[in-house]
Amino acid sequence: MKIAVSDLQPNPFRNLANYPLNPEKVEALKRSIKSTTFWDNLLVRKSPSGKGYELAYGHHRREALRQLKITEIDVPVRDIDNTRMAKIMASENMEEWGTSAVIEQETVRAIVEAYGAGEIEIPKPGLHGVVRNAPYFSIRREPSSSMTKFPYTAETIVLFLGWKYYKVDGALAALALIEEGVASAETFKELSSGQAMRVAQQGRRILNQTGDVRKARIVAKGLAAGMRFSSGKPMTPADKKAGTREVTAATASRVAS
Repeated sequence: MKIAVSDLQPNPFRNLANYPLNPEKVEALKRSIKSTTFWDNLLVRKSPSGKGYELAYGHHRREALRQLKITEIDVPVRDIDNTRMAKIMASENMEEWGTSAVIEQETVRAIVEAYGAGEIEIPKPGLHGVVRNAPYFSIRREPSSSMTKFPYTAETIVLFLGWKYYKVDGALAALALIEEGVASAETFKELSSGQAMRVAQQGRRILNQTGDVRKARIVAKGLAAGMRFSSGKPMTPADKKAGTREVTAATASRVAS
């Protein structure tokens, strides 16, 4: 079906501000399209609003088409429900940014918030695992009557996404700290899944031991900065300002005191 490129909208579950496009990939696609005229590998559905079409995947290709000023393309239009659109979004994110803890967190966030809004369905919780209530991440939050409609566990998110358990568990732990004001997305920037989990665990431990959000925040930021520094990755401006790159899991309690 012939569609104007200007009518192509992002997958509703992909926040392009949080899931940035890779400029190098866009440039590579532009070169490929110029040399072969091949721009396929897009899949869309009609927008539920009735205005335009929503991409299931192919966001880099859409941007390449826009930059090349290609105004119309022929693409398959399918009947895709929200649950499938969310799964496709998660799969595309992992293919592009599979080693980024921040992208893992934002992907899990999108799924939990969509579930909490009643936009998608995920498996129901079983008898095991810590139950949270969407759209929230903290297990400290007391569930209200409205929240109990959307219970979930790490395992139900694992079943939905098809990810390894540790990735989902780590993402939920980090998102809970962000929700409670102990950390921010910036805290986990440039960290791997394992590093982010360690930061979340130590931040949570200090919070549980002291009940002091400020102390827990210092430890989480310092430990994350130390991991970036030891990995040879660039320190964020917040890292340099805090000057706490020496914080380790072993010294977290001392630093927090």
